[in-house]
Parts: sequence; C-alpha cells; structure tokens
Amino acid sequence: MRLASEYGRYGYRRITALLRREGWHVNHIRPCRRPVIVGSEWVSFSALLTLRRAGIKPVAMIEEADRITAPRPADTIARLAFGVPVLTRTRLLGILGREVVEAVEIERDGRREHLACDAVVMTGGFVPEAALPRASYLELDEGSGGPIIDQHWRCSDPVYFAAGNLLRSVETSGVVGREGEAAGRAMAAALAGRLIAPARRVPIKASSPLRYVTPQVVAAPGDRPNGLLFRTCVDRLARGILWLLRNGEEIWHRKISALPERHIRLPGGLVSLDDIESVEVRLDPS
Repeated sequence: MRLASEYGRYGYRRITALLRREGWHVNHIRPCRRPVIVGSEWVSFSALLTLRRAGIKPVAMIEEADRITAPRPADTIARLAFGVPVLTRTRLLGILGREVVEAVEIERDGRREHLACDAVVMTGGFVPEAALPRASYLELDEGSGGPIIDQHWRCSDPVYFAAGNLLRSVETSGVVGREGEAAGRAMAAALAGRLIAPARRVPIKASSPLRYVTPQVVAAPGDRPNGLLFRTCVDRLARGILWLLRNGEEIWHRKISALPERHIRLPGGLVSLDDIESVEVRLDPS
C-alpha cells in the first residue's frame, strides 16, 4: 500500500523492480489459488494464460452479456483446455470477505448466488481515463464516457484537447501514441495561430446498436475528419449495413459484423464541410 501510494500507476516491470529493491521476493509466490476473472475481452483470456503459467486455476470467468466479448471459440478453449467455465449473463454484485476475499456474489439468469474464490481479477468494463474532464465544465459523451471533441481533437472549450484513452476505453498503445502525436500537432497549430477557430459545431449522430462515434462533432470551417480519429463502436454483437450520411444523403456504406470494443473505421475524407448541416452514422441490422 505504501509503494502504491508513493509511486502511483506504474507498469508491472517497474513495480517488480521497486518491490525487489524494497527486499520483497516476487514472482515466486502465488498471490491466489482460486480467483474469479471478471470480463471476457482479449485481456481476460490473456490473464487466464498468465494465471495458468503461475500454476493458478480460476474458478470461473464471468460476463454480463449473452456472449463473450472476445471472438469465439475462446470460451470453448477456456472450458475444454483450461477447465475454466465461462459464465455469460452473469453480473458481479459484490466481493465478500473481511481480511481476505472469500467469495463473490453474482446474479445469473435472475438468480443470486455466492461463488467461493480467494481473489478477483478485473479485466472488463473499462472506462476512459476521464476523471479530470468529468470534474470540469467540458461536455461529455454518454456513449464513450469521455469528452466530446471535434475533428481537430478540441473539446467543447477549444483551448483543451483530448486523445487516446481519455476519449474511450480499451485502446492499444500504438493507436494511443499516434493519436497523441496528432493531437500535439493540432495544439501546436492552435498556438501558432494556424488552426481556425470553429464558427459552427455540427453533431455527428449515432444510435443503437452503435455505442458512440468519434469525433462527436465536426467544426466548420476545418479539415475533414481523418481515418485515425473517425470511428465507431457497437454496444453488442451486431450485423448489418453501416451507413454514413451527410445532410441526409448516403455517401458511403459497408456490410459489417462487429463485436463490442472493436473499433470500426469510417472514411472521414468523404465528409465535405461545405454547407454541412448534419452527419449521421447508422447501422441497419440484417
């Protein structure tokens, strides 16, 4: 606890080095024997492999949705190869125990029950690192949980810029790095007076099963949305035709099959800002 308070958020290699410097012996003692894994994303199954290498067999992996977030047959492999059941339609209600974890309370198919375990590994339900925007006056997007931005990475107050996992959860380091570079270039342009102040902000509409779209608005005058930023995401398994409309007219469509937390790139270069009144991204189920 003292190290966590003193050093804050570090990667596991840095934490391992700090613990060893403090005289701790790490990577030789199993921290648990019967954990429960919460979530079913790629990182959840990575955690399952890590636990197995440490000689630890999870009691179960639980997922609120009707199916796993990671592609199938990952759930079948977990059950047959690792002996770990994947419980879908299962919600974590609480963690039980005083000095140590003793069990979790779950709700499965409308029934509450206790699942004995000695640890809980949280690998799903991630949210953006948006504590500062949430505590401010900046406008937030209900779908993503992050700040609303335009195609130049500007927030509702254009003196603030946002990128990466500040905007949305579960993004890879490579994409986050490229977004940070792009936002940095936009900031430099703004400081040099080369980024035109927005005269109008046109919302980009998206409705279920689309969870959100970034950017949430396009500022005019300005550049067309670029492919790095212009993307959408579904809130559940969805198949159908994805449409991009400008001023009510179709400018692009594509047949897709998508899972939650998988970003779908959109052709922002097709969105002309001349006389723009509306932009909509729509998924018609098939």
